[in-house]
Amino acid sequence: MRVGARVLGGAAVLIALTGCAVAPPAAAPAGPDTSAPAPPAPGGTETAAASAMEVVDDPASTLLDVVVAPGDPDVRVAAWRQCPTTDCPSPRVALAISRGTGTRVVPSRVWRSTPLVRVDAEGRALVVSWEERLGLAVVRPDGSVVDVRRTRDVAPVAPGEIVAGVVHGRGGASFLATDPVRAVAHPIPVPRDSVQVEQLPSGQLRATTLRRTYAWSDDGGATWHESAGASAATLLQSFATSTPDRHVLVGGSDGATLFPFEEVRTMDSVDSWSVVPQPAGPRAYVGATAVLPDGRFLVDVEGWSDNGRTGGRLRGTAPGLYVSDGSDWAAYSRLEQGTPFAEAAFGVPDVRYAAVDDGSTTLGAIGPDGRSWWTSTDLGGSWEAQPVR
Repeated sequence: MRVGARVLGGAAVLIALTGCAVAPPAAAPAGPDTSAPAPPAPGGTETAAASAMEVVDDPASTLLDVVVAPGDPDVRVAAWRQCPTTDCPSPRVALAISRGTGTRVVPSRVWRSTPLVRVDAEGRALVVSWEERLGLAVVRPDGSVVDVRRTRDVAPVAPGEIVAGVVHGRGGASFLATDPVRAVAHPIPVPRDSVQVEQLPSGQLRATTLRRTYAWSDDGGATWHESAGASAATLLQSFATSTPDRHVLVGGSDGATLFPFEEVRTMDSVDSWSVVPQPAGPRAYVGATAVLPDGRFLVDVEGWSDNGRTGGRLRGTAPGLYVSDGSDWAAYSRLEQGTPFAEAAFGVPDVRYAAVDDGSTTLGAIGPDGRSWWTSTDLGGSWEAQPVR
């Protein structure tokens, strides 16, 4: 299921992770802090080993994801995937760090599986990899890579720490927070039976549990507020991007590689939720969702259950960005998209970033070519290309 793959944003950095039980990696020294970026040379800076540079610069490489630093969309970490052969049994993944339009850094490390990347406000990236066992590494703005040392000491999330990575054991799931300066990770306190945890740029933590409850913490997990009634027994949940004062969950049954859009739940008060079932008809399969500043609900519909092709043309209900009719989250209208997303297609636009504050919304999406990054501040009416190589 795609929960955790697409529901990302500057206002809600989703780290919903599941997986097999893993053993801790060998401890590595944290090393000195070299977080200050190297001064850019005229025309920009490039720092990389040839292998990583080859992955990033290969015209055939495709974008796996682009992660944006909280509060600074000009700081981006792009994950590029190179397939040496057609069936791609051994992909190579490398990162490119962009700061504005004149500087890029390509860290020398190459990953052999799809990593999860998170970025802090200073542009330091935390990379979570499952190549053999859970591995964490910090990529600093100058391109240096430091393996993260894990401890077993459970402690609340400290200011500046990044929450990402989970270890499954006999006692349940342990969610990790990493200090990107010291490159040290530790488990954090979470509600019993937690299955998803997200960290907002404000520091607020959110969680859902196997007990079908929802919880949030404003002190790094030292204390949690838990609410019942957040989930139907038959549905899976994903977080909707929102400001810290709005708690919204999207529900859907298991759609394998797509997430069905079946209901929206909004917390009115502790243990009191408003439920809006989605109307009958073609089923929407969604990626990013967000509560807009004006109270409308934005949904990135990747496809519909009546989609197909006739004579090479897409038929059925058009995918794309849909927005609710005001505060009625049960009725939606499709938003016309500007270049390069004007033509309706499966998974277009591929929204990976949705930042919502009190007065604006910024979207980021991978282009239809799978090799470009575009941002919009008018819900897709116009898009601007951004450098990611």
